[in-house]
Amino acid sequence: MDQKYKQMMKIGYIFFILSTFIYSNEEIFSLEFQENTIQKLKHMDAHIIWIKETKSELLMPRLSKGFSKQKQERINPILEDLHTLYANNILQCGAMEMRFYLGYVSENLLSIYTYYTYDCANQRSGSTRQGYLYDLNTAQRYTLNHLLEFQKNTPIRNGKNWDVWESYRENIFAPKLRDEILKLKSWKTQQLQKSLCDYSDVQVWKDPFWVLLEEGIEFKPYFPYSLTGCMDQETIIFSKDWLLQYKNTNFPDILDY
Repeated sequence: MDQKYKQMMKIGYIFFILSTFIYSNEEIFSLEFQENTIQKLKHMDAHIIWIKETKSELLMPRLSKGFSKQKQERINPILEDLHTLYANNILQCGAMEMRFYLGYVSENLLSIYTYYTYDCANQRSGSTRQGYLYDLNTAQRYTLNHLLEFQKNTPIRNGKNWDVWESYRENIFAPKLRDEILKLKSWKTQQLQKSLCDYSDVQVWKDPFWVLLEEGIEFKPYFPYSLTGCMDQETIIFSKDWLLQYKNTNFPDILDY
């Protein structure tokens, strides 16, 4: 990869990180939340309530009947805070489309994710994704490094170990994930390198979008802004067995697979 492309990736990644927190510190609107629909889960005797913020029309889930009072009191305030943040973002941007989806729900875990596009008045525009995985017993939000490990003692990103995390992601995680994806999809590196969407480039797997699903775990690559169309060209979902093979040994035994 040439230096110009690496710089594009770096700038694009910084923009992506910033874009997930648009307007978060600006004016707060007076919001109104209303119950919209109740969803009965197919695999367990429990319900999810979809709440609508009426001004932004944003729908987001809450735990309901079938989940203990403790779990509802632990998780629903977190979901309400997210709802408030994103609803304010929508109202302040003026041109943002967003929808939330359930990824995986069990007695112990809640996985949700969103895809949104924006074209705001201050000329910021684009599209991005964000996933959330919560432990219903502790309210901890898990990162990908909490869930997967490609080496022992996988570093968790925080303010104190950025260099260690960065080294792991670039030198171990991204190459391994890239190789696993090439094997899964039966892709040939030489063919991919001739394509505009080069899925063999380890840089696009350094910090991918991911979401825990009923059928396993899904990944999408991160490309520079000019190549964002490459993110949706392929569906990449690893099975439950693959996930269990690489599950972090420190991750609680709460995956109901």
